[in-house]
Amino acid sequence: VAYVLPMNDFIKGENAAGEPITSMHAARIELGWQTTGAKRWHQIWNYPSFGIGLTKVDYFNDREVGMPGAVYGFVSLPVKRWERWTLSIAPGFGLSFGWKPFDPVTNPYNQSIGAYKAAFIDINTHFTYYVNPHWDFILGLPAYHFSNGGTKNPNNGFNQIGPMATVRYKFEAAPREFRHWDDIPAFRKNDELIMLGSWGLRNVAFDPAQYNPELERTYGRVWFSVTTLSAAWMRQTSHMSKWGVGVDIVSDESTKAQIDAGEGHVAERDISGFDQARIGIFGAYEFVIQRLSILGNLGYTVRQKGFDGQLPRLYQRLGFKYHFTDHWFAGLNVRFKEFSSADHLEWVIGYRHRFGQKH
Repeated sequence: VAYVLPMNDFIKGENAAGEPITSMHAARIELGWQTTGAKRWHQIWNYPSFGIGLTKVDYFNDREVGMPGAVYGFVSLPVKRWERWTLSIAPGFGLSFGWKPFDPVTNPYNQSIGAYKAAFIDINTHFTYYVNPHWDFILGLPAYHFSNGGTKNPNNGFNQIGPMATVRYKFEAAPREFRHWDDIPAFRKNDELIMLGSWGLRNVAFDPAQYNPELERTYGRVWFSVTTLSAAWMRQTSHMSKWGVGVDIVSDESTKAQIDAGEGHVAERDISGFDQARIGIFGAYEFVIQRLSILGNLGYTVRQKGFDGQLPRLYQRLGFKYHFTDHWFAGLNVRFKEFSSADHLEWVIGYRHRFGQKH
């Protein structure tokens, strides 16, 4: 059972049922693998586990929301271990399906989800109790986010948090303690310069009070390219953490978009390439697990033209990247506005140059 945060009017009760959506029920099943200390990095990251999962969600409003489910990957990162208890944080990321999205005629109130599929983000803080070598009991407080990454509007999303109880069966008998390495060298701090490019699609909604529903249906199927060039200086302070600052230069084709109500089609404003550019600065954090990084950014747009429909200046970014060589990486980010609503997805390719090396 989870509490649904009242982030928009649809959730607050402006819907066909006339009732606020205050809670949701969810069930999940996961298949995972536990590291045991067979490699040194298992010990460095406190013996994490990882796997895949399936969840099913009920908002008690099938008519307007549907009965969504999600498939996802996760990694469980132990923060503190005691004799029988373990405190962990488990981020997960995946794809949800089974939504009943906004439609100006058949589902006009649903401002939360605009597509049949949506991204699923899960941050699960939980305690695990070691019952015996085959069984664990888990008490958690997961926070969920559903949105379609701005690929189709409206896209206010669903955000919820609530308690969860789980039992876990281990196919192989698991000891309370794992292999311990005595020859792990001390970490040496290092710096890196990151340069990357990203690309995504942004769908722009307009005020339905000004235009007819059929025009809104047509416009809702038009997407605009968003290209970003970024550079950042990162300082790795431990095996697990990097901190840094950076700059984004964004070219957003949607700034040209406007509706020609008389002609009934999407028109373009006469805007130069420089005028449609945005420049932002951001602070960055990465949680590092070998070649994988889970990242978060908090940014502020210092330069943008004041056109209608421009984004708020404060923006956020959550995502992951994987280094397939020591220098090159690829990843996927979700760029947010107002800390809760996804604006668009960013498909990332990048290069890093390292100054100083870990031993």
